[in-house]
Amino acid sequence: LQCRGCCCAICCCCCCCQVHLCGSFTRWVETIPMASVDGTPGVFAVVVHLPPGYHQYKFIVDGKWMHDETAPYMPDPLGNVNNWLFVRKIDPPAAAPGLGFDQQAAIMQQLQEQQQQAAAAAALAQQQQQQQQAAQAAAQAAQQQQQ
Repeated sequence: LQCRGCCCAICCCCCCCQVHLCGSFTRWVETIPMASVDGTPGVFAVVVHLPPGYHQYKFIVDGKWMHDETAPYMPDPLGNVNNWLFVRKIDPPAAAPGLGFDQQAAIMQQLQEQQQQAAAAAALAQQQQQQQQAAQAAAQAAQQQQQ
């Protein structure tokens, strides 16, 4: 999850086919489809424009409601567990002068690219670790056969 002003990039990592985002910002009625991140299987992302303040959200993963245990979460009054985030208001003096929608979109594109690169690096590291473990297991098996 990364926020810059009113733009938040929200990610979900899971082995699934379809992921949607739903939350207080959609009044828990509308769902927002999330797109798979190229080159990183199981990673889905979406950029949403949110007003300043607290927001709760949850994922619908292959039809099942889920929250992300790696992001901040809390129970709601009905006992459901939801993720939450806080979007800060950008003070005019701190904002870049003339920062228009196109510039915000460019910033969010950069954030998405950084997230994709980080996810790809994590996937590559995991793949290398799995290959290393497989090679070690094969070496142990070969050594046991020689004995």
